[in-house]
Amino acid sequence: MVNNNYMNEKKYNVKAIAIEHLSHAIKLYLNDEYLPAITLAGAAEEILGKFVKKENKKNALSSIIEFAKLYASAMNKKVENDDQIINRSNKVRNKLKHFDGNKEEICFIPKLEAFLIISRAIENYHRLPYNKKLNYLPDNSLDELLNKFRLASTDVG
Repeated sequence: MVNNNYMNEKKYNVKAIAIEHLSHAIKLYLNDEYLPAITLAGAAEEILGKFVKKENKKNALSSIIEFAKLYASAMNKKVENDDQIINRSNKVRNKLKHFDGNKEEICFIPKLEAFLIISRAIENYHRLPYNKKLNYLPDNSLDELLNKFRLASTDVG
């Protein structure tokens, strides 16, 4: 008899998936595996950011846009539009996910990019209302990972 259990659909909570992505991104970062950490953290950051927006709050990327505009204005520089700031902020993440058919190489600092995108995902996680965050990982392991990430990131930048 053939076991078809592996073919059965199952429902998954999208927020739980994002938190799992974030936890694995942090683990990868702690193991100096920055490239997959960037991709997973980027997915977590985007999903959690949408949940933050559903709460009518600014997500991490919205704060970056606001800061970039204020900074440019204060420095008498050209103020970029939202899409330009978003594209610049997500450049590395998007280059790692998509090949545009042209440039086969990208130049960046992996540890720094991983730190930045993980930090944005963490910021979105913290901007969720506490009762809706739900720690989907056993034994508060996300809190432990967040603390390890904070301690490991003191030498970035």
